[in-house]
Amino acid sequence: MIIFAVNPEGNDSYDGGKLAVEISDQSSEPETKYSATYKYDQEYPEAVMNTLPKDDTQYSDGATVTAKAPSAKTVEGEKDGQQGTWKFDGWDADSKKVESANVEFTGTWSFTAEEIKYSVTYKYDQEYPEVVMATLPTDENQYTNGTEITAKELSAETVKGDKDGEAGVWKFAGWDAESKKVESADVEFTGSWTFTADRTNDAVLADDFSGPESKNGWQYGVADWDGNNFTELDYDKDNNR
Repeated sequence: MIIFAVNPEGNDSYDGGKLAVEISDQSSEPETKYSATYKYDQEYPEAVMNTLPKDDTQYSDGATVTAKAPSAKTVEGEKDGQQGTWKFDGWDADSKKVESANVEFTGTWSFTAEEIKYSVTYKYDQEYPEVVMATLPTDENQYTNGTEITAKELSAETVKGDKDGEAGVWKFAGWDAESKKVESADVEFTGSWTFTADRTNDAVLADDFSGPESKNGWQYGVADWDGNNFTELDYDKDNNR
């Protein structure tokens, strides 16, 4: 503040009134401020790019800026058409010092593909009677690639039924493999069954064969029409056969 005493127009009777004049120092300039910005090291999916933080604060030279956290550090998304999870790996520095320039933080993300799961199914090599088809097992589990899978057991491995109108027994003959390995594809087991007709002997024996079994060298049994595949039967005394 500078004070002047002014005598206007050379008036000798002026009482010396004072005029105050304030002069500002124009030599000092405003302090320069700097900003902090954030970017990622490459163009990621939109869901990842949307996590970039913003900082509207202006910083003085010499100030230390601590990196802000992204709005999310894990994001569900995809890469090359495969579903998975993007995870934030961090910034290039936890903090940076303003040195007469703006500050920029660069972040990176990594992608982990969702593990693909595979299913296991069971079928028979042909259409069998309903009582046989009903024994097919099911498997609701999902398996990862490389898993060794052991074939399931059936609800029953022998079933009474018929074939072409003839009564008999269906017996499970087995799967095409006891176990299989998942190799980037679903696994399928194929099983087969065999049929054995019920054994009958409707032939009535003559009187001279009604005695003890093997009388005169005869034995009671069943065989093919040509005499092959003979199977000995116990003598049915009540029915004389």
